Amino acid sequence: MTLLGAGRIVGDDMVDVLHQAGVRAVFGLDDPRGFWVGARRGPVRPVIVHDERSGSFMAEAFIRAGGGLAATSGISGPGAANLVPGLLEAWASSIPLLAVIGEKRAATFGGNEFQGVDHRPLLGGVVKAVVEPRAARDVPAAAAHAVRLATSGRPRPVMLLTHDLLQWEPSTEPDVAKVVGTSSTRLGGADDAAVATAVDAISRAERVVLVLGGGALLSDAGPAGAALAERLGCPIVMTPMGKGSVSESHPHFVGIVSSYTTGRGGAGVHALQALQAADCIIVAGSDLDSLALVDGKWPGAGTTVVRIDVDPTELLAFADIALLGDAQAVIAQLSSGLELIDTPDRADRLGRTLGLAADARAARAAARAADVARVEAGTVWPGRVIADSVDALGADGLLVTDASFSSIWAVDRFVQHDPGRRVLTPRAAGTLGWGLPAAMGAKLAKPGSRVIGVVGDGGLLFSIGDMETAVRESLDVTIVVLDNGVYGSQRHSNVLAQGKDYADLHFGRTTDYVALARAMGWTASRVVSGDDFATAIHQRVDGPHLIDVAVDPLARPSIVKFDEAESTPAQ
Repeated sequence: MTLLGAGRIVGDDMVDVLHQAGVRAVFGLDDPRGFWVGARRGPVRPVIVHDERSGSFMAEAFIRAGGGLAATSGISGPGAANLVPGLLEAWASSIPLLAVIGEKRAATFGGNEFQGVDHRPLLGGVVKAVVEPRAARDVPAAAAHAVRLATSGRPRPVMLLTHDLLQWEPSTEPDVAKVVGTSSTRLGGADDAAVATAVDAISRAERVVLVLGGGALLSDAGPAGAALAERLGCPIVMTPMGKGSVSESHPHFVGIVSSYTTGRGGAGVHALQALQAADCIIVAGSDLDSLALVDGKWPGAGTTVVRIDVDPTELLAFADIALLGDAQAVIAQLSSGLELIDTPDRADRLGRTLGLAADARAARAAARAADVARVEAGTVWPGRVIADSVDALGADGLLVTDASFSSIWAVDRFVQHDPGRRVLTPRAAGTLGWGLPAAMGAKLAKPGSRVIGVVGDGGLLFSIGDMETAVRESLDVTIVVLDNGVYGSQRHSNVLAQGKDYADLHFGRTTDYVALARAMGWTASRVVSGDDFATAIHQRVDGPHLIDVAVDPLARPSIVKFDEAESTPAQ
């Protein structure tokens, strides 16, 4: 029996409702089949991939880059399991990714269904909720509800779980506008009494610092944050996920704080100094993980932490004063309250802030100059790669990186003079293999902008099969491979912590990435000097372009633990 006739099915309804709710693309491997039938003949863009992990990475980056909402999908069982890394990164990054899964658990012929897996425990730890309609007539409303859940409060992934057979039933012809609805998913400000308590604490403090995290970027709280910092005369610090909330040219900006930016020569040293000296820290939209806290180097004892977040669970720790609400709205509340309070020490505070920020800008400029001037025999210094890549991006280009060293170099060295999301990294969960498919997803979201992906050779090998997808989708994306022939982060960690350089982490220079890329239909070249890279990265070619860059295996970014290990070598 043929399931698909000429008529409309529930899979069509799902796609129409999701499109009306803001979904613009779906990435996956042709399953659940009914849903994909709807995607192929509906208004969203369907993208077939070679690995569900890559599809989930593409979808997440598509959302981050501003292409609209996106869905990813996987076949029951193994395909769904492959979505875990992408959903984990989206969960940690607060990205409202929709995972569409077809359920097959119903027993047939008195036995178990092939690939019949209970997906709730399989994916439950990396999704915000599971929406599971039980009847065909409920599927459209369930799809709209899944989007509402994903985008409300703290954005996070949601699983839409439907039995495969429901998607093939005749269309229920829903009233799409009525099903989707127009309700707002954004929280407002915090409790007035809590805001008053925070205003009182901030007004009495002498050394206030404002920290903007990923939630501030998602809330577009940067302008309100900058106005608050100017009102207080205090420094502005961003976490890696908050990068882009404000311009890094702002006179109050002192740096990105992270274990990966505050090592020797890192651009976050001044940010850490400000936080360690603070007696009051306002944190907007950061989960304050161990990397942001530089493994406990701040806040200091006696520091009052005013914490703003839409997620009440994040307010359980490091929150002397907890403000539950949207970052932009709550910061505006604080500014309004502080306008009524005289702060006579503002001039002294402002002087300290401007001096520290000027020192930080000078340090960043000096680091860039040193990166560009550095000459490596037969290799290219990674800082030079980032500097030249940023120059080649243009006014609205995106720099997309993999996890590990490539993302650390980018966060530390890309001085972003205009606000907005210009750097996409998987720094929230550190998901290796994210870079290549994420660059492709970003390019699909912004087809008219330059997209440059920087990945290590180790990370590239995780997802190399989807280089074919870039050709099939005609993606004009540039991938820069930091080719050092080793899993660099693990190698450095082992050498510095254990005094061991394990041979099994080295895969040498035996793989010809240029030949491999050309075999996939890419334009490709290899460079071994900084000047050659500068020439190559400024070239524009039709279709996907790979630049294989020889990098010294000893080259490493500014990581605090590495500095500490070098000062106290393993016995």
